[in-house]
Amino acid sequence: MQQANQAQSVGLIIQEGGEEEGVKLTVQGFKEVALYLSVQQARAFASDLIQHAHRIEVKHSLKKAKIKAAQSAMERTGMPLTRSALQQA
Repeated sequence: MQQANQAQSVGLIIQEGGEEEGVKLTVQGFKEVALYLSVQQARAFASDLIQHAHRIEVKHSLKKAKIKAAQSAMERTGMPLTRSALQQA
């Protein structure tokens, strides 16, 4: 079974004025899906999103550095790396 790989857009609407100021977060393509966040909730959500994105970037960077180090070791020794050595990186 094949899965469709669709990119979804996220929209933000800032609600100002009145009693309920906040943020409405919508997902394009899903008419009934919307999050209504207070200012405090929006701030906490944004902070969590930034932290998770940072963790993913650090993990990717560390993995890339390990692979690069393994490749450098191979170039210095002239010995090919085995599959298990690459998996450890």
